[in-house]
Amino acid sequence: MPRSERQPRLHPSQSQPVRHPSIRDKVQHFLRQVEARHIRTPSSSPVILHYLCDPPALGEWSWPCDTLTGECIPPDQLQEHRRTHKFLAPCCLCALIEGEIYTESSICLVESLPMPHADRERNSAMLHGEYVATCAKGACGYFVCLERFYTLHGIRVREYPGRATPLNIEEVAIRRTIDDSFRNGDALFQVMPNILRRGSRMGLKTEDLTQALDKRGCLLTEFMMGIEERKFWSLFIQCHLCKTVMLREPFSVFHQCAQTGGRFTLKAPWIPQNGLINQGATVCEHIDTDTNTNADTDTDTDTDRDTDTNDDADGQDHVSERASVEPDEAVANL
Repeated sequence: MPRSERQPRLHPSQSQPVRHPSIRDKVQHFLRQVEARHIRTPSSSPVILHYLCDPPALGEWSWPCDTLTGECIPPDQLQEHRRTHKFLAPCCLCALIEGEIYTESSICLVESLPMPHADRERNSAMLHGEYVATCAKGACGYFVCLERFYTLHGIRVREYPGRATPLNIEEVAIRRTIDDSFRNGDALFQVMPNILRRGSRMGLKTEDLTQALDKRGCLLTEFMMGIEERKFWSLFIQCHLCKTVMLREPFSVFHQCAQTGGRFTLKAPWIPQNGLINQGATVCEHIDTDTNTNADTDTDTDTDRDTDTNDDADGQDHVSERASVEPDEAVANL
């Protein structure tokens, strides 16, 4: 019989070194845990998880309750309760990335951007009109749907002490509006495909995308003559997934996201500062200078949009720019 070969034993000094998980691996692991605890399983109940620095792990967040009735504060009243009581929104994973003790998340209202001519009942977003807790910087990917937990029984609640003097609206960190992000000039506002997050219910405004299809304006003329900085921030928007920069109004209609594998990315938004553009920011390959589109035209046919309308027999003055533009050149042209 052939003799079996024995595997040589490795000396402890010859063993492979232990690989410690990186910050990115820890963040991805914690994000999967936060997402998994949204649903009820045979072995676990839904729990709102947030980051705890000591020890570095995920812990259960305590929902604020009324001191008289003991009932949970409704999601739409959490911002006002934050002003009058000493409680913080869930801690996102930026505390792990930046080495901070506590980085408060932002409580926002999800608003969907459906296609103008689509059936709103059949194509409505699942989170439309629901309050969520998400990373205030949009960097770590922390996301909790607060509405799912508000109706559940058995979640952890806590009576937070009241403040002697209520905070001013400006002091509440979780109050954010879109106009502030434009006015500060930090970067282009980033949105999720088919989803737009707003900071406060008081600052919400309705956007009707059908107006973008009814407008007849030549953007190329405005670009050549020059546009104001405030108008620039209101015209352009950046996809939160693939980082594509394009016009705000036709975003939900014509944008085809190139990255569909994940919900969030850790890339920073585009900052047009000193001619530098953060890695990952790209400019849409073709910008239609005329945002008007016939409602009876089938939007699925790409050949109609690729045809140069300057050669039409009717002599229409539609102008389209289809050349691929590099980010630095786009900023210089603007």
